[in-house]
Amino acid sequence: MKKLDWDTEFFQVNFFELEESDYDNFSNIIEKGLDAPFCIQKLCESENVIEKLKSLGFRVLEEKLTYSAKISELIFPSESIDSIVESTSNLLNSLQVSNEDLFLEGRFHHLETVTKKQANKFYLRWIENVLNKSFETISLSLKHENLEIGYCTLNINDNCARIGLFGILRSYQGKGFGKRLLSGVFSYCAENEIEFIEVSTQGTNEAARGLYQKLGFKLVSNKTWMVLEKA
Repeated sequence: MKKLDWDTEFFQVNFFELEESDYDNFSNIIEKGLDAPFCIQKLCESENVIEKLKSLGFRVLEEKLTYSAKISELIFPSESIDSIVESTSNLLNSLQVSNEDLFLEGRFHHLETVTKKQANKFYLRWIENVLNKSFETISLSLKHENLEIGYCTLNINDNCARIGLFGILRSYQGKGFGKRLLSGVFSYCAENEIEFIEVSTQGTNEAARGLYQKLGFKLVSNKTWMVLEKA
């Protein structure tokens, strides 16, 4: 198994990624003992692998659905690029002050070995790393009344932008700001000659799935996170 050093250090939980070569020898690995707490994870695409891992004691954590689209083929209203800015430390401050739970649909919130406080801290660190230019490419914010109320991190490679984190501050949710932010992100990509965009979401996030499909995204991948934990 491959030990995930960053995750292990951050959460103070021994995180491992299961590899195919471990399947037949997994019982021996467990019998030898692993220091608890631990979390062994595997992202699977094959139903046969999922059933194999279930027989080894793993459980389904969540589905990971990936959607892709060509920017020029997306259906979206033009959002003024003036309302879309590169995120600043003000965004991080707003998230910390609001003290709201971040990405409750995200897989870290569904792990038995990770607390809600740790999961929130993880997503804040993700945004902080993007702002510090040490992770992903850029974070864009939607400004409303001089406040950064929404954010979208992008990892840009060649002519494709991949959305990492996407969120709207809770007090502004349900008011159409999510669509405005997405429209602004699409406009940013078009102006910077980025041809394709990808985004992943959870199978349980029906609102996000419906929105992406309505805008013209196509499902290109359906995978399942499997985990085995001991607190």
